[in-house]
Amino acid sequence: MTEIPIPKCVTDKLRQLNQLAERYQEDIPVSAAADFLGMDARSLKSYLMQAGNSLGLGWRKDRAANRGFHIPTAKFYLWYRNLLAKEA
Repeated sequence: MTEIPIPKCVTDKLRQLNQLAERYQEDIPVSAAADFLGMDARSLKSYLMQAGNSLGLGWRKDRAANRGFHIPTAKFYLWYRNLLAKEA
């Protein structure tokens, strides 16, 4: 059986993920996460507002104009790497 090499584009993206995690060790700004994912920050914010996603948190307090977002670095890293443990 011949070993299949990992494509450079995949290893490059994982290297970028490691750099992102090292730069933002506690939480990743929405704009940085959106850039990494290659998407618009507004789209990512919309996703974060959905209940039950596995990437981060989004909320709006009653009668508040602004929304809050939080993307924990470890959670984002594991989500992207698909290493989240299945709940028993």
